[in-house]
Amino acid sequence: LKHVTQTPLSQVYNISLKGGTRSTNYIMSMEYRNLNGVLKKSDNSLLYPRIEINHTMFDGILKFNANISGYQQKHFAVDGGSYSGFVYRNALTFNPTEPLRDASGKWSEHPEKTDYMNPVGLIEESKGLNQNNNLRTYGTVTLAPIKDLAIKALFSRDMYNSTRGYYETKNHWSTARNARNGFASRGTTKSQDDLFELTADYNKSINDHNFTALAGYTNRKYAIEDYFMQNWDFPTDD
Repeated sequence: LKHVTQTPLSQVYNISLKGGTRSTNYIMSMEYRNLNGVLKKSDNSLLYPRIEINHTMFDGILKFNANISGYQQKHFAVDGGSYSGFVYRNALTFNPTEPLRDASGKWSEHPEKTDYMNPVGLIEESKGLNQNNNLRTYGTVTLAPIKDLAIKALFSRDMYNSTRGYYETKNHWSTARNARNGFASRGTTKSQDDLFELTADYNKSINDHNFTALAGYTNRKYAIEDYFMQNWDFPTDD
């Protein structure tokens, strides 16, 4: 296990700023996380920014709210997915008396055994990076032209983009087992979710009777693009 594990060290940093006046207030914050797992290459870094502003005009008749948030993430991954469970499983089942490399310096492998892999070779002969980005914008405008009536407009956009890349070298188990001779995959997912709402809300109380009327319009548009590709048998690992 010592050849595929590490001593994890995780770091989390936060910074925030708040302020405002009678009519305007704001909050800005940033959080950074660098998280290390027990297994090698199981590192995960995340960045979370956020800005929110509130503003009131004309003695509360007109109100604004704006919010921007999201995250940026980077981590190692296998063939577009999450961290491979083969590494830990084979670290437990690999014969401890067998050398990690043979006499010629290559990883000791037994391709005739379907579920028996060199765990160190799985880590050292693979490269992977997933990059995920999310940006969320949200805002409202509320108008109260007369008593008991509120007209509200809401706008929001949620954008997500993920890029995934992975490679296994010619010395990876996949070459010994499946003769892939170098394997690569690449994928991207992109989505955008737009929302607009316009509502008018009227509330009136007369002689202990409450009357409520609500009218509104909603429009939502969602679009997504995705591709994933694989290839193998490369002339060089470069």
